[in-house]
Amino acid sequence: ERLQERLLPSQLLLKYVLLEERILVFFVGADIAGYEFLPAGRAQAAAMVRRLSEPLQDFARGRVDYLRIHFDLDLARRLYDLLLRRAVERCPQADELVIIPDGELYMLPFEALVTRFRDAFQLDDALFSEYSAAMYVIQDFKVSYCFSLADFLRRFQAPRGYPLMLAAFGYPLPAAADPGASSPAGGGGSLADIPSTRSEVLSLDKLFSGAQRRVFLGADFNRENFRRYAPQARILHLATHFQGDAREPLRSAFFFSAENGKPSFCDARQVLGLTLPAELVILSACETSEKDLLGFRLVSGMTAAFRRAGCRSLVASLWPVDEFSSQVVPLLCREYLKGGGDAAALRRAKLALLGRTIVLANGAHLSLAHPFLWANYVLYRFCR
Repeated sequence: ERLQERLLPSQLLLKYVLLEERILVFFVGADIAGYEFLPAGRAQAAAMVRRLSEPLQDFARGRVDYLRIHFDLDLARRLYDLLLRRAVERCPQADELVIIPDGELYMLPFEALVTRFRDAFQLDDALFSEYSAAMYVIQDFKVSYCFSLADFLRRFQAPRGYPLMLAAFGYPLPAAADPGASSPAGGGGSLADIPSTRSEVLSLDKLFSGAQRRVFLGADFNRENFRRYAPQARILHLATHFQGDAREPLRSAFFFSAENGKPSFCDARQVLGLTLPAELVILSACETSEKDLLGFRLVSGMTAAFRRAGCRSLVASLWPVDEFSSQVVPLLCREYLKGGGDAAALRRAKLALLGRTIVLANGAHLSLAHPFLWANYVLYRFCR
């Protein structure tokens, strides 16, 4: 009853539990509630999810090989039939899905599951144009994720006013190459320069012109500026490197500009020491969703640290980020300023990206309809 009081008639909440022989899904709408056992067990579901997602993450960071990326549309359709079709048919008025995954389902972008294929489709000469033959969940639904039912019931205690509409950090200066340099997860060496993050942050600076905002690039992207200005922002944006630590999630970290030639970073423990009441946090770096932690271990990593620090919603990436997939960020912020909520804004941004075709430097055309490009960023909701 408490959940249904919070749900709009257009919202459907789905909570999955992976059992050994079956999948249990609880569904709750404003005027419907129940559960159903789905005809697959954990091992089968996990294998299907991994077959779909693994080709999208098998890349060295910053060196995405588009010729190796494959997204199995038929498998994405089978997963839709297994996980979603029955539930959405029970609630035909729903246009928004709030999903609480379990286990390997955290690796799955539900918005990229295929609902059907177009009857009339003509392939053109653009790379990845074949992915326009499918109709995806995002074309019918807004989609967001929660860690638990409790997240949906929490109330967001917004400050009376935000000193800053936007605080954006990006373009970290790398440390000098040093085989002995230590990273938070115990690795060595330095991280590569990522110039695309500079243009990403500057696009937000231009978008928020006229609003109270602060942008930090290069040497200004440092720990002191983050500690001072991040707690003041309504929208907090980070475009940098991220290094997850599956063994010790509290050591997962994003990187600031190097200080005195050595790496500088902020790990999950340091985020927990801050008060960050942002309405929206955007972690625009590789694999910031920490999907490999799976299930309850997610409550101990970087995403959970922002949750506990007080932010309402967080956008994170499932796979490596490049200059194409990160184009969703300024689109998201532009749509967020129009109102209608974070899930609606991300949906509109993804649809805009999905429909684009761009011309590469070599003259080839690239369709952004490939889910690797438009489905990378997912929305976690921490408060209603």
